[in-house]
Amino acid sequence: MSQRSNASDSTAPSQGLVPLPAALAGRYHIVQPLPTADEGVDALLVEAADGQRAVARIYRYGIRPRNEALQRMSAAAPRHVVQLLEQGQEVNGQCYELLEYLP
Repeated sequence: MSQRSNASDSTAPSQGLVPLPAALAGRYHIVQPLPTADEGVDALLVEAADGQRAVARIYRYGIRPRNEALQRMSAAAPRHVVQLLEQGQEVNGQCYELLEYLP
């Protein structure tokens, strides 16, 4: 089990972490960064006030998720793929995804 940060505002960048998009920052706090093989994306383990955890994938500025990949994820049987809970784009153009967390 991972330790919870005592920081009151873990949505702000700390220790080199990318900040959460505004659409997620009010509902989630960052627990820890996660490893990723994709250089265009930062992955963060996040937690809601009710303790529910998810994975936030924050795309670097100018990089967008491929629509074909998102459509395949949405169409796949739930038992075969991590569920896409939410996706969006900030006013500044930065894209994000919120995915089911499977420890």
